[in-house]
Amino acid sequence: MVFSLETRCLSSLAKVFPDQELTELPFCRASALQQETYAFQVAYRVRGVVEALKNILLHIESPLADQITIRTVGLAPSELPCYGDPDEDILRSTPGLFPDPLYPMRESEGIKIVPNQWRSIWITVHVDGGIQEGLYPIRLIFGNDSGEELAGETFELEVIEAMLPDQKLIHTEWFYADCIAEYYGLEVSSENHWDLIEKYVITAYAHGVNMLLTPLFTLPIDTLKGTERPTVQLVEVWKDGSCYVQQHRYSLRGVFSSLYTMGRQTSTEDYRDGRGGV
Repeated sequence: MVFSLETRCLSSLAKVFPDQELTELPFCRASALQQETYAFQVAYRVRGVVEALKNILLHIESPLADQITIRTVGLAPSELPCYGDPDEDILRSTPGLFPDPLYPMRESEGIKIVPNQWRSIWITVHVDGGIQEGLYPIRLIFGNDSGEELAGETFELEVIEAMLPDQKLIHTEWFYADCIAEYYGLEVSSENHWDLIEKYVITAYAHGVNMLLTPLFTLPIDTLKGTERPTVQLVEVWKDGSCYVQQHRYSLRGVFSSLYTMGRQTSTEDYRDGRGGV
């Protein structure tokens, strides 16, 4: 079996399409502050005769290894990436597979490779406060199950002593508790439902979200005739004679405030291990 493995360090802003030649220049060095989360990519492509979906093992060598998360960049289908009159500042105008989801992986599991397609590994460095300033090498090694190194890339991250200040801008996102219940097939407000709400809030906080927008009323949208969305609204409403009366069902403000505090207290290790993420 004769094949070669091409690799290249890239910025997290680069988009690696499977069917497009990689034109991005190598990006192999950057800096980060204390308490900053930094990410970069390593693109790879197998050339030659090789069995599809063969396993290749990944291994990180770095003094920061305990602070690093490795994920694979998946592909999402897009049937209509743009309308007929796009501007020039788009990546592609034709339908196809776009790099988007990040899938968790473990070093022992390896990755599935497809011949003659560029794919990408997403590497996240959690620069926890307290890491000594300096220049840290991060080497991603591609190998086989015999321990042979097939390829590798080294990225250098300069950790600066200064501390990243707390976020002052308000980053708000919609939060649909009913969608969580419906997607996972859970009873609304059950223990399992609240457990997942907790994980989603912690994950949101880990990605810089510091405000959640929740609807007071269950929105009557995207609902087929004769059906209804699961009720997770914050108020109860009923008709009393000619008037409508409402009262708070429960204070999600207090609940989310508690979960937000919990998110701040959740360690990076918990998040990386999946205990604080979804």
